[in-house]
Amino acid sequence: MTAPSSHRFRPGTLLAAVGTLFLLGSLGTGGYLMVYYADLVETEGVVVSAEPDGTARILYQADGEPYELVVADGGGRWTTGRKVPVLFKAGEPRQAVAGSATRRYAAPLILAALGLAASAIGYGRLLSGARARRASAAAPAAGAPQTPGEVA
Repeated sequence: MTAPSSHRFRPGTLLAAVGTLFLLGSLGTGGYLMVYYADLVETEGVVVSAEPDGTARILYQADGEPYELVVADGGGRWTTGRKVPVLFKAGEPRQAVAGSATRRYAAPLILAALGLAASAIGYGRLLSGARARRASAAAPAAGAPQTPGEVA
């Protein structure tokens, strides 16, 4: 039979670890998006047709010429006549996506907020537990003889 481990799982360890992973994930995702969107140009398009299945045709202009973007997201969020932001690659206006670059940073911002909250709580619990263990180790044991001049 093995002796029980003296190591106990600390309450804040999981929160601190998960929070740190979320923060690292948000940094990685945000960095990737910054590189990806660095050479994209934003313009405004107009939804010219919206189908019940969620498919929409969006007309936009780039370099003075009209282009058409077909979006099939199935969300049904498109309404005819609505103005929408369109992103296209500089010099290649046919390679376009609907949506603005700032809206696409929502995922890393949410990850960062969750990571920051979980990390703050987790590391706070770890620090408060360490302080409590240090204080209990520094306090003299009950009934232990005190040396002269020692203040309890």
